[in-house]
Amino acid sequence: MSEGISAKTIWNDAARTGLILGIVTVALQGLAQWLSGATEAAVLKGLVEFALWAVKFVACILLMRMFLKNFVKAHPEAINKDTRHYGEAIAVLSAFIVAAYTLVYYLYINPDVVQESMDMIRESYSSFMTGSQIDEIENAMADLPVISFFTVFIYCSLYGTLLSGILSNKIPARRSIFDEPDVDEQ
Repeated sequence: MSEGISAKTIWNDAARTGLILGIVTVALQGLAQWLSGATEAAVLKGLVEFALWAVKFVACILLMRMFLKNFVKAHPEAINKDTRHYGEAIAVLSAFIVAAYTLVYYLYINPDVVQESMDMIRESYSSFMTGSQIDEIENAMADLPVISFFTVFIYCSLYGTLLSGILSNKIPARRSIFDEPDVDEQ
């Protein structure tokens, strides 16, 4: 009976595919940010952001499925548990790339987003909040890039882990207890 594949092999294979999944996700996220910034109409902006989010969502599912199937092709001895662990490793590694991009986006690419958000809060809630409350929100907004990094990392890791658990249930296809055992398992 197979004991599965070593953790080292799983993480080595996941490094490459996690990088690919992370780059694809970042590219689609960057495209969405660029297109939504280029559009002035709020309705069109919302439609563009939703459409690209849906493309990113489906692309992540399809890529994860493809990576899991390719892993099983490369490692025929893989069992469902190995495939799940491989998907979890991909999820963590790609989540780190996406979270790092989010941090870079808020710190260097578009640092004005934080200030624009703070200005909007000041305008919208100045009649409801005291000056000290607004100052507290402003202090918290200074930490938004770091908070976003950890939030995105946790979200993407959980999403990828859940997706891996669902997809790996059938990859590789489970054999029935009534199937004939392989020659090397006898």
